[in-house]
Amino acid sequence: MVGTKLTRCDACDHPRTDSDAPCQVCATSEDLVVYTPHELNRLVSAVAAREVAGRLRERAVWHRERAATWAWLAKNDDDPCALWHEREAKALDKLAARELDGIERGEC
Repeated sequence: MVGTKLTRCDACDHPRTDSDAPCQVCATSEDLVVYTPHELNRLVSAVAAREVAGRLRERAVWHRERAATWAWLAKNDDDPCALWHEREAKALDKLAARELDGIERGEC
């Protein structure tokens, strides 16, 4: 193969001649996973959306705890601070659900 330009495999760094095809090592390896740039972007977006949804739900729990505390302190479930914290918790739950819906619809 005189005059053939060799490139390196992006996954395993082995030499190869065709930059568009997997090298022989990667083609025969069963434990190596290779993603296209689009697939990798979708994977990263989905993981990030799940993380964001989890953090939003954690914050919603915090607001519900604060609402319960305000209601207990005021001895009134209709205390304005307790109601505000409940509304915040509901809004955060809706945002978390929208993050997860985006994953299911393939928007990530």
